[in-house]
Amino acid sequence: MVTTTDMIAYWKMDESAGDMIDAHSSNDGNVTSVTQNVAGKINTAYSFDGNNDRVNVNSVVSNMKTNEGSIGGWMKTTNLTGAGLPTIFMFGDTNANEKLVFNIESSNLIVDLIINGSRKYLFQVSTTELTSNQWHFLTITHDGTIPRLYIDEVNQTLSYISEVDKTAWLNDASGIDNFNFGTSNWNNNGNIRFFDGQLDEWMMFTRALSDSDVSDLYNSGNGRAYPFKTIAQSTSVDFNNEIITGAKLTATFTGNTPALFMTANGSNFESISSGVIHTFSNTGTDLRWNASGTGTILTEIKIEDYH
Repeated sequence: MVTTTDMIAYWKMDESAGDMIDAHSSNDGNVTSVTQNVAGKINTAYSFDGNNDRVNVNSVVSNMKTNEGSIGGWMKTTNLTGAGLPTIFMFGDTNANEKLVFNIESSNLIVDLIINGSRKYLFQVSTTELTSNQWHFLTITHDGTIPRLYIDEVNQTLSYISEVDKTAWLNDASGIDNFNFGTSNWNNNGNIRFFDGQLDEWMMFTRALSDSDVSDLYNSGNGRAYPFKTIAQSTSVDFNNEIITGAKLTATFTGNTPALFMTANGSNFESISSGVIHTFSNTGTDLRWNASGTGTILTEIKIEDYH
């Protein structure tokens, strides 16, 4: 299960107006012209029209200048050819040629890192891996050695146009001073190359997410809402001398629904269904439950109607 270890920010993009709120920390974003409160992957999302829409979050820049990192979230667009060179996000130096940009160009997803005017790498993945007007989970990671790009939960094979130094990351980019969703801003160009499409549930870490982390966030295409809730294992209640013959466990899940089990004697686990009173074959005084599999808990786990 993915954790919030080394998380810098998480933007749910659920606001109907005003700033883009960082649900994890205090890196709120300034929203310009973006249409908020549109149908999203999880709850609502932001819609960018390709003209002057953007969200600026400069406060994340200093925290992300490490030798490892991850940036990921959900994206939907009909512009898979990359007309207008739409920018999904960019770290940029307002007045110099230094940037890390993720954009669409010539029917490819492009990642381009330039430091102090020198390109360290530029790679691409064909947008044929995407479906027009459908939500896809996109993640860029760097583990201090090489970058990776995931589409949904698949670690893509990268086609390098330039690969001078694949170990380079944001810790090497001392001049970067701005971060934006939906536009590029670097080298005295101002805001250009605006994104047209929708973004939802974006996050940043100062560590490289693992394959399993990305897969968990993708969650079989359902996504995983923040805060990430884990399924507690072997939760127990000791009733001392009171014999338990039946009980009901209630929980609501999204994504995968795990297999649920309870025991009244602490050892003989029996398969149960959420919200249904279960009569135990093996009674006892040590009521426990556990789960097998993955799933996001939407409500508090409750054990009730025990007798």
